[in-house]
Amino acid sequence: MNDWVAQQFFAHDYHDRGIQKWQGYFLSDHTQHLRERHQAVQQATTWERIPAMNRTEISQELQYAVRKRQPVTLIWQRTSGLENQYFQAQGRVTGNEDGLLRINSQLIPFERIVAIKRKN
Repeated sequence: MNDWVAQQFFAHDYHDRGIQKWQGYFLSDHTQHLRERHQAVQQATTWERIPAMNRTEISQELQYAVRKRQPVTLIWQRTSGLENQYFQAQGRVTGNEDGLLRINSQLIPFERIVAIKRKN
């Protein structure tokens, strides 16, 4: 094949699909991690801003919410390597066992809770 034919092919007939052609090289674990990361970023931008609280304040708010059966919104933190990830949980506190707080069906370590807000 001569150079002129190759230049014509790449100039007029060939369409580079960019990143799409490399998607097959990603493992399902990678794509799942990217999807979760994207969802976490999306969710973090829509959260209600709740100021950080100390353990005493968190404990008092939780006790009141449990006593009055009020739903709560809480922010909790998980460390992954050197990166802190923040999550939000909403609902009624349905249990507390071995330092784990149960909100709906989710177990959250009490020491990881950063802030809490009762919903009236």
